[in-house]
Amino acid sequence: MVRGGGGGKLAPVLPEAEGGRMSWASMAEFAAVLQPYFNPPTCRLKFRAYACFLLLGLGKACNIAAPIPLAAAVDEMTTRFPWEYILAFVLLRIGSSVFSELQRLAYLPVAEAAYTVIADRVFTHVTELSLQWHTSKRTGAVMRALDRGLNSASTIVNQLFLRLGPTVVELIVLCIIAAVSFDALAPALCLLAGFVVYAVATVRMTAWRREIRAKMLKQDNTASQIAADALGNAEAVKTFANEEYEQRRYADAVAAYQRSLNRSQGSLTVLNASQQVIIASTLLAVLLFSAYDVSTGSATIGRFVLLQTMTLQTFAPLGFLGTIWSMLNTAFTDLINLLALLKQEPDVADAPGAPRLALAWTSERDVREAAATAAAPAGGAGAGAGAGAGSGGGVALPGAAASEVAPAQAQSADDPEAIESAHVAVAVIAARKQAAATAAGDDAEGATGGSSPTPAGAGSSPTVEFRDVWFAYGVRGATGGKHVRSVTGKLHGGPAADQKPRGAAESDAGAALRQRGAATPAAGAAAADVADAKGVPAEGDAEAAGGSTGQMVLRGVSFTVPAGTSTAIVGPSGAGKSSIAKLIFRLYDVSRGSVLVGGEDVRSVRVRSLRSQLGMVSQDTTLFNASLAHNIRYGAASDTRVTTADIEAAARRAALWPLIERLPKGLDTVVGERGLQLSGGERQRTAIARTLLRDPPILIADEYSSALDSATEAEIIVLDAGEVVERGSHAELLAKEGAYARMWRLQAQQGRGEDVDTGADAAEGQSTGEAGGAAGPAKAPAADAAAL
Repeated sequence: MVRGGGGGKLAPVLPEAEGGRMSWASMAEFAAVLQPYFNPPTCRLKFRAYACFLLLGLGKACNIAAPIPLAAAVDEMTTRFPWEYILAFVLLRIGSSVFSELQRLAYLPVAEAAYTVIADRVFTHVTELSLQWHTSKRTGAVMRALDRGLNSASTIVNQLFLRLGPTVVELIVLCIIAAVSFDALAPALCLLAGFVVYAVATVRMTAWRREIRAKMLKQDNTASQIAADALGNAEAVKTFANEEYEQRRYADAVAAYQRSLNRSQGSLTVLNASQQVIIASTLLAVLLFSAYDVSTGSATIGRFVLLQTMTLQTFAPLGFLGTIWSMLNTAFTDLINLLALLKQEPDVADAPGAPRLALAWTSERDVREAAATAAAPAGGAGAGAGAGAGSGGGVALPGAAASEVAPAQAQSADDPEAIESAHVAVAVIAARKQAAATAAGDDAEGATGGSSPTPAGAGSSPTVEFRDVWFAYGVRGATGGKHVRSVTGKLHGGPAADQKPRGAAESDAGAALRQRGAATPAAGAAAADVADAKGVPAEGDAEAAGGSTGQMVLRGVSFTVPAGTSTAIVGPSGAGKSSIAKLIFRLYDVSRGSVLVGGEDVRSVRVRSLRSQLGMVSQDTTLFNASLAHNIRYGAASDTRVTTADIEAAARRAALWPLIERLPKGLDTVVGERGLQLSGGERQRTAIARTLLRDPPILIADEYSSALDSATEAEIIVLDAGEVVERGSHAELLAKEGAYARMWRLQAQQGRGEDVDTGADAAEGQSTGEAGGAAGPAKAPAADAAAL
């Protein structure tokens, strides 16, 4: 099986070793993919498919039999009026055409259903592939592979099995009838030989013409590109007075295209002329043998007419053989690529028999519905009050009703509390009410039928815990919650001689963390082992580089976020904050250590049940090219209880309602490709509304800047180069005068508009990656924070 490529660089959509090649194994895979066309899923479609092939056979039988009564009519025409043979010939010709049309009509629903089955299978497979596979592929190339692969299946069935194949069978049967029933072996062999020569010549000349057409299309693209560049850069053309230069370039390109077009037309003329010569030569040979037999009295004139009709009838449908062959050649290549795509395996998958993850959690929607039920005699006042809760100008996050999240506003940098409120990024992890275990995605999973394992973590609180997590993109560890070994197969213990020394920022907090086991002293050794196995250096900013394969992004990270609390993770860009969020969602598997949600290792439970209970506002908010209502509703797409009122309430809580009121179409406004018709802030508000509507027990905000009371934060964790260097409350970290304090002072100076100090503090910050030096100042801790 073929696995998805690693992150960091764009890999080809398909493995080069498999794309475009056929083998006997491929033939079996072809049969499996094309099966819905021949064995549809329902009885009604099966009946249509069988009727289609029956009609196809009847049509070809009529076509084969049609020349026989015509020959009999010719033989008896000198002695009587053979009207019955003439009628039979005409009826057989009509029957051939009618059966052919009925066959096409009967097969339409079968083809549509088969296309749908294959498309659903392929799309389901691709959507189930891991994020690492998707990020390493070009979306446009994947879409082209999907579209061409799906169309190739239909092309192969139509052109090979319903057109070319039956024609070849018809030719063979005609030759057998001519040789056996009419004692015309020599004409039959001439007919068969003429067909073989015709097919080989057509295939070879089609390949020759394909190369000529490829050059012609290249010249056409060149001319179009020159024109587009000249017109798109009209100002540069005019300011440099290069109009004549561009005109000459375009004229030369058009002339080259015309020469290529003439060669293409000439090759088509050669192909058509060659085909006609072969057909005429075959007909000449058949007629000469037949005429000789008639002249010697060994054959009748009727047989002469029969063989002439058979010859013309055989070559008539082969006029487009070159086109059919070219289509089949392309279709087989596209289908092989589709099969290679179906062989891709997800890097993250459910373990066999994995249970669902169920957390003790009662959503706001459940609370409102209970309140509405209790207040029903009062006219539903409770429901209205519930729906309006927290629908002011800010965002009331789950479990932090006293705090509102609103867009960061300009505040005085002289006020430390104002800076803190404006920039510290926080998301809330909360279990509002200990209740019967429910999972947002269980209903959808249960719809698949069959018994399911007992939910894991039933009754447990929605907590998040990292235990000695090491992570590198492309380096996978064991699954199922077991101890995860490094790629060398050894669990390291003991200090590493080549461990990278850290700056003064780590001296106090880092040492304490190592003593508590939050960061193992084997950091350098484990990283070196992984680096040796992958052939890349262990050090480096892998996260900022897009997750380069083998580079350690997280090193011995350990922390716990209890239910009802929040933890902020801060650090410079590339410190590993986004990777932490991805590991919680199990978009990737850890290389070593374990991530637990609700006390369960995320690798030991069903992925869908895990993600159904998580919510995220990411640093790069992307929206669907659909309405605002659809994008907000997407947060709870499988929840049939969501109403328009719920969507509006979520929009109000996310401070998105003023924008919606200004839009002519309101919630029905289409946001454009990836939401680009909205500003960055408006896209983020939409993402917040989507997450609030989802109302998950665990919420993650990645690089999220909002006005939030930092007093609700249980802990702040400072990451640098994937390691925890400090942790504590805001006041404790400022008092330590370490990495967090330096970043805080840097942010305060930037907030006041002062020049950043390039003295000792800045130099010390550079040593740990918090200040930028020549590369520019480091990001403020909160502006680049992944908050839990």
